Amino acid sequence: LYNYQRVAVSFMLKGQRVLCADDMGLGKTLESIASCEEAGLQRILIVTLNSVKFSWESELLKWGSKPIVVVNGDKKKRDKQISGYQGGYMVINYEGCRIHPELAGMDWDVVICDEAHKLKNKDTLHTIAVKRIKSQYAWALTGTPMENSPQELLSILNWLYPHSFSSYWKFVDQYCVVNEFTNDQGKDIRVPCGAISPKEMHELLQPVMIRRLKTEVLPDLPEKQYTSIPVE
Repeated sequence: LYNYQRVAVSFMLKGQRVLCADDMGLGKTLESIASCEEAGLQRILIVTLNSVKFSWESELLKWGSKPIVVVNGDKKKRDKQISGYQGGYMVINYEGCRIHPELAGMDWDVVICDEAHKLKNKDTLHTIAVKRIKSQYAWALTGTPMENSPQELLSILNWLYPHSFSSYWKFVDQYCVVNEFTNDQGKDIRVPCGAISPKEMHELLQPVMIRRLKTEVLPDLPEKQYTSIPVE
């Protein structure tokens, strides 16, 4: 591991329930696998996008030391994979968490949510399903923790710390700029649209989030190079 990756491993293990928001390409996958290995965690659920399940398997084969189950195939095959799980790494997509509620009844040492911005909408069925799965450790991995407005962070923070981040409008009133208007039916509408204070947001996130940019940790990395390739 690079030194900055060792810092992330230490942060994730010490914090236990952490948002790892390192810039894309810095190795969040490796950092989380290394954390599992160092802590000796045995029952590990990795929730990710369907398109990268087998990319995770490839990384686990390189860096992990435990059995790997990638939940895939028709329902009969998936049911067999889940019911036969005896420990190690289980990789499943977000939709799979919704389709297989039995995951919430299983014992997990850690749940890792890759591309955790998928949890930004607290009302989606897959977000609700993920939040029902309990574990001591919980790691949210995303290079884009806040895409549009700070309230998107709340759903992720609520998964990590449900008691500390339980109130949507309390969070919005404290950290978001809110537009208020009346719609055609005469109903008052409030729409969050930006952060009140980046400094306050930083102070809020400092204990639970680690984020580094490529320019901060890899100063020798060359500038991006762009090549135009004509396509007939």
